Amino acid sequence: MNFIAHNVDLGNGKFTLPDTFPVLESTERWKSIERTIKLMFRPEEIPTLRVVDLGCLEGGYSLAFAKLGMQVTGMDAREDNIEKCEWVKSHFDLPNLSYVKDDVKNLANYEQFDVIFCAGLLYHLDEPSSFIKLMHDQTRRMTIIHTHYSLERDSFYDNQRLSFVQRAVKKVFNLPNNHYPQKYDYRLSEVVEHEGYKGRWFHEFSADSSKKAIEKNAEASYSNYKSFWHTKPEILRCFREVGYRMIFEQYDFIGKYTGWDYTEKHDRGMFVLMR
Repeated sequence: MNFIAHNVDLGNGKFTLPDTFPVLESTERWKSIERTIKLMFRPEEIPTLRVVDLGCLEGGYSLAFAKLGMQVTGMDAREDNIEKCEWVKSHFDLPNLSYVKDDVKNLANYEQFDVIFCAGLLYHLDEPSSFIKLMHDQTRRMTIIHTHYSLERDSFYDNQRLSFVQRAVKKVFNLPNNHYPQKYDYRLSEVVEHEGYKGRWFHEFSADSSKKAIEKNAEASYSNYKSFWHTKPEILRCFREVGYRMIFEQYDFIGKYTGWDYTEKHDRGMFVLMR
């Protein structure tokens, strides 16, 4: 099995990504999620909670939720990812953990969940506002979203004086920009309006890419060739307008591993939304 993102401790000194990433359950990101779960739910509630991990990739977070005692479903559209999830699961005795191979856009075909976990997924969708509404409708209690957003004013993308060649040189030699010196260039479009919200387009792959190429790109979109990134004020507005009553942004995972400049460098955040 060739893992690319989730380092899972399989026991007996075996890991899915030895000597690369820290074990997922040891990261501050997971610990912050665990703290949120234990803050929002009583201990006796946790074994009764149904959780779905959308775009579960290699199953690391699904496994971690299951170890807390929750009833967990991991969902991913790619066969290779599901095979990795099932292989990891085979190392543990966790009857409360299961996986389904399905496009997350089909979430409405499933019963409601108490908790929806959407990490590294929303920014791979072409209609994220509609999907936020879908998540709201399909959760009884909580949605956790870890996602990129875009900036309405961003010299990295909006400086019209730079030609394509100048921008390429800027990227190759990692030259500073006016917004943030180490900002990662995601090659976003200009700000436009989509589904009633402002944001920028991110191109995942060409529109004529083969199904095989899409299947092999485990960390890209699945059924759309470009994705829409809300600006931060607009994604917060969307959360509110679809009906979430409480909206929090979580920062306690930011630190040594992610870098204190995490939000400035990556334009990314973790949001906790309550019905």
